Amino acid sequence: RTHQPASHAQAAAQRFAEQPAAPRARWRPPEWAKPALLHKPVLEMHTAGRTEPKAMAIARRPVTILGRNGQVSDIVIEEHSISRAHVAIINSSSATFLQDMHSAHGTWYDAEGRMLTVPQLGLRLNPDDPPVKLEEGATFRIGSSARVFRVTG
Repeated sequence: RTHQPASHAQAAAQRFAEQPAAPRARWRPPEWAKPALLHKPVLEMHTAGRTEPKAMAIARRPVTILGRNGQVSDIVIEEHSISRAHVAIINSSSATFLQDMHSAHGTWYDAEGRMLTVPQLGLRLNPDDPPVKLEEGATFRIGSSARVFRVTG
C-alpha cells in the first residue's frame, strides 16, 4: 500500500519537491566585452611565501575565466574550493570588470586592495548582479584560497 498525502496542497508540494531543479542557463559574456584598447590590464596572482607575484597579460582577450578545470578556464588554479569555472574577468575598451560565475565558494572583492593572504577578505560578489568594475589597486580572492589577485594597468 502506498502512502497518500493528507491534502491536495501536500500532494502538490510533494510533486514539486520530487522534480529535478531546472538547469542554470549557460553563462555568456556581456555584449560589450572586447579586448582592452585604452588600457593594458595585467592579472597579478600573489601567493604566500613568494616575493614576486605571477603576472599574466589579459588585455587581448575580451574575457578571462579563472577556475579549476582547464577545459572551461583560461587560467587554472588547482584548489578544492575553486569551481571549474569560478570567476570571469571581463574587459571593455576602457575598463576591466569582475563577475562570479555562480561558484560554490564565492568571489570576494576588496576595494581597499589589502594584500594579506587571507581567504574571503572583502565583499562577496552576487553572481546575479552586473559585473563589478575593478578599480586600480583593488584585490579579489576566490573560494577559500589564500591567493590574492589584482588587476593593474
